[in-house]
Amino acid sequence: MCIFIDGLDEYEDSEGDYEDIVELFEGYANSPHIKICLSSRPLVVFERGFSECPNLKLQNLTYGDINHYVKDKLGTHKYMVQLSQQHAVQVSLLIDKIVEKASGVFL
Repeated sequence: MCIFIDGLDEYEDSEGDYEDIVELFEGYANSPHIKICLSSRPLVVFERGFSECPNLKLQNLTYGDINHYVKDKLGTHKYMVQLSQQHAVQVSLLIDKIVEKASGVFL
């Protein structure tokens, strides 16, 4: 069996913590018959609870794509072209900030 769960950080319990959900999935993760793929914002409780499990940080994998997309879209916009001729450094810093704020997520 394979289970995919997105938005684990959106789970709410009556005590306002995630420990019980971490314990639940730790138990399932030890089963040879169950594969689990969880996604969440990077919360310390999950990083600690699942530290022994294989993981990847999506934002590290998508950074280059988002950077390319933002540079392509803003770099060809007529107002940004004009602005970059006058303030190239500031435009470059703005693009870097937009990519940073995206945190690896296309929205």
